[in-house]
Order: sequence, then structure tokens, then C-alpha cells
Amino acid sequence: MSIVLTEADEERIRAWIEALESDRAGSIANEEAIARIGLPYPIAGAGKHRIVFDAGEGLVLKVAKVPKGVACNGNEVWLYDRSPPELRRHLCDIVDFGYGWVVMKKMTARVPFRDRYVEQLDRICEEFLAAGIVIRDLYTRRRNRPRKKNIRLDEKRDKVVLIDYANVHIAIGSPGEA
Repeated sequence: MSIVLTEADEERIRAWIEALESDRAGSIANEEAIARIGLPYPIAGAGKHRIVFDAGEGLVLKVAKVPKGVACNGNEVWLYDRSPPELRRHLCDIVDFGYGWVVMKKMTARVPFRDRYVEQLDRICEEFLAAGIVIRDLYTRRRNRPRKKNIRLDEKRDKVVLIDYANVHIAIGSPGEA
């Protein structure tokens, strides 16, 4: 059992993921997916692959919305678990996870477009790249500017933290092997 979610929450998510994987869910709108999942949490956001719920107590719950969302959650857990401390410090903390879902610390301080934060994000990406890891979706494709929805500032509001690091490509080796 999860340390954060109730058994009923986990059962709702399990039933939803089974429907996704058996293709019974199909392609549906966010509102319908939220209703079908049936969790008692307010919505914090939704992306292409996942729905983010405000789980309370400073936490968010990311639930797969489409089959690729299951892989996205798995990628975040994989990267977080296998990254050495010097890389993990840039990743939003994962508190709990299960098949198709992940609970993370809630980060609310948005990153302003200031040179020091852009430079920080560039350095973070360089550190991961040196370890053979490319995290996509941190920059917009057209203008190559930081994708603000995927990054936040820490509690002190001085360091950039990655809150969506699901779109990962391993260029060489594995985390920590450069």
C-alpha cells in the first residue's frame, strides 16, 4: 500500500490504468478522464500524457492520462532513483509511486525569465548531458526558451528544480556513468 494514497485511491488508479492498457479508455478529454479516474483531489494541471492532482500536504499526484503517461511516470521514477546525488538535487523529490502514478513534492514558485535562471537551467542540462542523459521538454522548440511549466524554483527561490523530467533519452551509459 502507498504511504500517501488510500487503498481506495490506489484501486481507482489501478482500474483506470487497466482501462487505458486494454484500450477501453481511448482518447478522451481531460475532464472526462478526471471524472473516470474519480479521485477526490482538486486538479493542479494536465498535460498531454498525465493529469496532476493536488494531493494536499505539499504533494502532487501525477496519474497517466494515456498509455504513454504510464511510461512517463516510470521514466521519472527511473531517473530519480538512479541519478547520483549531484544530479538528483535538480529533480523534484518523488515521495511515492506505483504503476501509472507518482507522488511528488509540490513546487509552486514559478521561474521568471531572468538570465541567472536561464543560465542555471543550461548548467543543469549540461550536467545531465555529461552523465549521458538528455531531458527533453525543458526548452521550447521554436524559441529555445525555458519551458516554464516544467521547472520551478526551490523554497528559497534561488535554485531551479525540474518538476517534469519524464521525457528522458539516455545518450550514453546510465546515470552516473560518463
